[in-house]
Amino acid sequence: MRAQIADRLINVCPDLDLPGYQLFGIFTGEPASEHGTIEPYRFTSKSSQLMEERAAQCELARCATVRVLCAEDAPFDLSKFSINIDGNGHRTPPRLKHLASPSLEIIPVEPGKHRIVIREADVRKLDRAESSAEHFDIASGDEATFALQLDGEALLLKPLQPFVAAP
Repeated sequence: MRAQIADRLINVCPDLDLPGYQLFGIFTGEPASEHGTIEPYRFTSKSSQLMEERAAQCELARCATVRVLCAEDAPFDLSKFSINIDGNGHRTPPRLKHLASPSLEIIPVEPGKHRIVIREADVRKLDRAESSAEHFDIASGDEATFALQLDGEALLLKPLQPFVAAP
């Protein structure tokens, strides 16, 4: 269940007393005009976004995280590639999208031993590029980061420091 932060109406006018009143609408237009309208009170709350970010941080702290990013010289975005961990396709889950970008995927995984392979996503493409498999062992709360780059026609997947892939 999500917690909600109460919104309040602060009245700084000493001549106006509003006991028991709640804001339900906002009058738009000139106050003296008959042509104004009352519309539902629409507001945006930064608190819900902050709560989602905090929940995502807590989730990442409880599990292990694989980050796949494009190397600095890589001219592609990751949406054109499939990321396979232990033979299953993965992407950044929707609840973590605010942490990702076209050149960065963030994938929660169970702690333990894993294998990652990245290939071009278009299965109909002849000579579809595929990286070599990288094996790694990751503990709860740890993060494994891999950089993807193109070397000629070959996809290279390299673990970044301080993370060290399993032998």
